[in-house]
Amino acid sequence: MNKIKKIFIFIIAIALSMFLFIDNVNAIESDNGLGSYMVTENYEYSNFTYTTHRSDKGISTANSNASNQNVNVFTQKQTDNSKIVAWAISTGSGFVRKKLTEIAADYEKNHPDWEVIGGINADQYIQKYGQLGVADGSDVFCPQPYYPMIADGDSWFSIPCWPVKGGGNIAAFLKGGVADSIVSGSMNFNAGNVKIKGLFLSIYDEKENVSKKYPIEKVNEKPNNGESAIWIGYVNENKVADINVNGTNLFIVSKALQAYMSNTVKYADWKKNDATNALFAKGTIDSVSTQATISKGGFAIDTTNAELLNDLKVGSAIRVQYEYEGIYNEVETAIGFHTVQRMDGKDIASNASYNTKQYARSLFGRKANGDIVLITVDMGNSEAKGSSHNETNAILKHYGCVEAYQMDGGGSVGATIKKNGKFVYINQNTEERAIFSGLFAVERKKPEYSVKITDITETTAKFKVNLLNDYHREILDTYIKINDKDYKVVDGEVNVTGLRKNRDYNWSLCFEDTSGKDMKTEYKGKFSTIKDVPTYRGCKVTELNGEMTFEFDFLDRAKAITEYSVIVDNQKTTVEVIDGEYKPITIAKTDKDIILEYKYVSGLKEEKITITNPQFVSSMKLQQLLEKQKLLLKKYFKI
Repeated sequence: MNKIKKIFIFIIAIALSMFLFIDNVNAIESDNGLGSYMVTENYEYSNFTYTTHRSDKGISTANSNASNQNVNVFTQKQTDNSKIVAWAISTGSGFVRKKLTEIAADYEKNHPDWEVIGGINADQYIQKYGQLGVADGSDVFCPQPYYPMIADGDSWFSIPCWPVKGGGNIAAFLKGGVADSIVSGSMNFNAGNVKIKGLFLSIYDEKENVSKKYPIEKVNEKPNNGESAIWIGYVNENKVADINVNGTNLFIVSKALQAYMSNTVKYADWKKNDATNALFAKGTIDSVSTQATISKGGFAIDTTNAELLNDLKVGSAIRVQYEYEGIYNEVETAIGFHTVQRMDGKDIASNASYNTKQYARSLFGRKANGDIVLITVDMGNSEAKGSSHNETNAILKHYGCVEAYQMDGGGSVGATIKKNGKFVYINQNTEERAIFSGLFAVERKKPEYSVKITDITETTAKFKVNLLNDYHREILDTYIKINDKDYKVVDGEVNVTGLRKNRDYNWSLCFEDTSGKDMKTEYKGKFSTIKDVPTYRGCKVTELNGEMTFEFDFLDRAKAITEYSVIVDNQKTTVEVIDGEYKPITIAKTDKDIILEYKYVSGLKEEKITITNPQFVSSMKLQQLLEKQKLLLKKYFKI
């Protein structure tokens, strides 16, 4: 027994050594060689128009210790119809924490042209009211992100909650599919390279584009001559108090899309040099007055600027925000991050305790071609340990990230993907919990059409195609594809020629936009060109036990017959034809007229043929055939 046990242990040792050898050969290592990662199983893969998603199980090593990993990866090509977006759910006077799946659904609700493919949790966030700040995750304005955030081109949080002490790491996503699709920096008031240009009021035109822009010189103070001010409430003792305002020209937005102060100079007693005015306000002017009470979720513009006075009126859509210098003021999406992981194809070292321990991570980065990558590394049980800094860099290298950043970690980490119209949480180890914001891969919805076949002949088919909704895509051409041949839609019609009779054809609707050709839609089907009319050749009738059984014979090369029936005294017995098989029909024996009815498809129509007493018609046809044969015999053999 001991000998068998020794042999067994020896075999196991060889197997383990072989596995370690294979792991060493296939694993991707961090630049410093202290971390590695290899995929052992891809258990889910989805391919969308511009986005792919994969869920992998893998093994990572750090300091020669191996750990199981669960990794979710979204990779997206950046085009006019695909992009990375940041989102959080607004209350009108701030934000509310929600589950990632709910945040994704809210983005779709507010962006009817776009569909969320999936995404991950974003920046760290302040989660409770208090005056200890980062120390316990509290702030007087909560929830809010630790770092700056731009969504829909709006700087919801231009200035972070700790602009001096905590800095403000920010990464913006660029459009157009450029290789350098991420630009990052810091807006730390002392040492950052991203600067605040000032507080500005923007006026929108009827197409929702900014048409005019003016500086705002004062916040909750009366403007001097030629200046403008914004009056807006701020959190005090865990609530926003009303502000009574007297002004020369007050343009009031009583129910804003969003209106809040996320920081203020009035917090100097506990924020000290991190106390500064930070706000965002957006809405439509609904009244003009010289005095007003500004309540939670509202704001007012007071101005003595003659030009601005001329441009503002009831119904004007406006926005007030702190704007950046340079490119950060031009982007649609920017998010904060905790750590730079990789830059210019190289790992960035870190010895911070938060990074060196194994932890769940949410990350984003880019590949060399500019594709954006969103990644989560799970943790929570023996199946997933989370990754340290070196393991994380090895994971990022494996998925081709030449530049990458870490956002939040721990229990907030999770991913979601849309399946069958619903958002599914796909973190393998923890239940979904409420967070502040998400980073999503979205694709513009495909256009909606109505498609109808209006005519079919033996060799042609005609389609009527109407565009119902282009979802703001720039559509260049639309066409019906049959047998890999394109038939262009002209004035809402498609004429397909060169077909063959008695044939079945599959068709699909495709379009070409600025992203390329052969963009498939969900519209597809099949049709048949006009077929030869099937003919009745006869039947065999068997009488037994008071019943009559009919076995019919048709000439139907194109298999056009769909069903046939025997009718007696309006009582119908029907057989459906499947694959050209004609099954017998049995009825009670009768001396009354028997009617055979058979239906067949001809182009777009279903035709019907009826024959009275088919048992006699078949005999007559046989008699006619015999008579014709006799005539031929007489003619050629002179019988």
